[in-house]
Amino acid sequence: MEVVKIYNNSIVLAKARNRYAVVIGNGCGFGKRPGDSVDENKVEIRFPFTSNELERMNLGILEDLDSRDLVVVGNLVEHCADVLGCEFRSSMVFSLVDHLRNGATHRYPDDEHPFRWIVKKLNPNEYECAKWMITQLSTGPLALEVPHSEATAIALHLINNQDASTISESMSQTEHVLRVVTLVEYKLNHGLDRSSLTYSRFVTHLRFLLNRLEHPEMVKENEANHLFRTILREASPLAREIVDRIVAYLEASFGVEIPESERGYLLLHVHMFIDNIA
Repeated sequence: MEVVKIYNNSIVLAKARNRYAVVIGNGCGFGKRPGDSVDENKVEIRFPFTSNELERMNLGILEDLDSRDLVVVGNLVEHCADVLGCEFRSSMVFSLVDHLRNGATHRYPDDEHPFRWIVKKLNPNEYECAKWMITQLSTGPLALEVPHSEATAIALHLINNQDASTISESMSQTEHVLRVVTLVEYKLNHGLDRSSLTYSRFVTHLRFLLNRLEHPEMVKENEANHLFRTILREASPLAREIVDRIVAYLEASFGVEIPESERGYLLLHVHMFIDNIA
C-alpha cells in the first residue's frame, strides 16, 4: 500500500491496485512521504474508496480530526452496520466525527430536535443505534459527553449514509416525509408541533400514502368522490395551495397521479395545522 497524502502522523491517504483508502493508526504517517509504503502493522482501521468516491469527498477535514476519534467512532459505526444489516459510506465516519467535535453545539430544549418525531417513527432502529452510540461515547475511551438531543442528528447520519445497495425502503420514506413537512412549515411560515397528536396522525398518513405510491396498484379512487369534492371546494385557499404543492411533489417523485380522495385527506390534515396556529 503506497502513501498518496499525509494528513498527520496517524492519518494517511493510501493507494493499492487503483483502490484508495484512508488508513489510520498511531504513527502510520510519521516520517513518510508520498510514494513510501505504509507500515501495515501500524494500521488500526481503514476506510476504502473508489476513485469516483474520492473525487466527491472533502478529505480536507481530516487535517482537523483526531485519529483516536476516527478509530473509536469507526468501530461504533461498524457495530451499528451489523445491527441494522446494512453498509455505510466510509466518508460518514469523517463527517460524523466532525459533527460530534465541532457541530454538536446547538442544544434543543427537552431533547426536541426539529425532525425527532419523524425519525423516531420512520427509522426507530437507526434512532436506537444513535442513542446507543451516545452512551458508548460517554462511557468509552473518548469520554465524550454528547447531549441526548443529538440522537436525531446522529440517526440522520446513519440514515442518509447507508450504501445504495443496502439502503432500506424507509430511508426514502424519511426523505420524502421530511421534505413534505418542510414544505408545509415553509408555506405556513410556522413550525409544526412535533409532539402533537395532529402531527403524529399527519406523519402516519404520509407514511401509508408513500407505501401506496410505491405500489401504484394500491392507489385507487375512493367511491365517495362527492364528499372529497366538497372538501376541496370548501377548503381555504392556503390549505389548497399547500396540498397542491404536496401533490405536485409526490406526483413528480413517484410518477403516479394522486386521486381526489387523497387530496381530501391531506386537506383535512393541513386544515388542522392551520386551525392550531390561527
